[in-house]
Amino acid sequence: MQAYGYRAANRPGAHQAVGLYAEATLASGAAVPHVRAFDRMRQIRNRTEYDHEPITERLLTTDLGHAQAIVAAVEAALPPRPSSP
Repeated sequence: MQAYGYRAANRPGAHQAVGLYAEATLASGAAVPHVRAFDRMRQIRNRTEYDHEPITERLLTTDLGHAQAIVAAVEAALPPRPSSP
């Protein structure tokens, strides 16, 4: 978002806004299932932090794969860095 001049506000709902932005900009090709998993992962993270809900190793392993694919999709979508003089 920041690379394109957008910034999520520091208020409730900011993580959800980032997820919606990701869906709008990255949800194509192989990234689709991973980006769509982001909101579920965000909700689970919230429950583990605030409601002390445990997370299973199986879910953690699955979601790690989603997170890695999202990072790769973001890296691929970034504009080229300007070369140094």
